[in-house]
Amino acid sequence: MKKSKRKMLAWEVEHPAYIILNEKAQVYTGLIQGYPNFSDDLDEAKKLEGQAKFDTLKRYARIPLEQIFI
Repeated sequence: MKKSKRKMLAWEVEHPAYIILNEKAQVYTGLIQGYPNFSDDLDEAKKLEGQAKFDTLKRYARIPLEQIFI
């Protein structure tokens, strides 16, 4: 039996995961009272997916941020 090929829907597409680093090579761990929090401990890094999250955080953080895909 032949399998049909179809395009994946937008919600079915997996986005690559990434972590965020600041200029001091600290990892992003989340927001605290609306401000980004960073830590030296790599194990605390918050894994994110989707480019829009990074773009929004970069716009409001007002510090240089780097996106590292994992």
